[in-house]
Amino acid sequence: RVQLLNDVGFVWSFEDQNKITWELNYNELKEYRSANDHCNVPAASLEHPTLANWVKYQRAKYRNGCLSDDRVELLNDVGFEWSR
Repeated sequence: RVQLLNDVGFVWSFEDQNKITWELNYNELKEYRSANDHCNVPAASLEHPTLANWVKYQRAKYRNGCLSDDRVELLNDVGFEWSR
């Protein structure tokens, strides 16, 4: 049974799901940057409301010292602006 669940991509832990969700949002941000030449997703974006919330959350985590160094580095690599 475990193998069947693994075969369909079942996520076994919250930490794994959190990592997957973060990576999906990060990839969406990279696509947004590619299309718009910046990472400043408007807070009231009708086209990207989930991404706008995620960007806001990353800034808050950064300000509170709760964002890991590897994630800060990845966001810096795409030109993320922390002070908005």
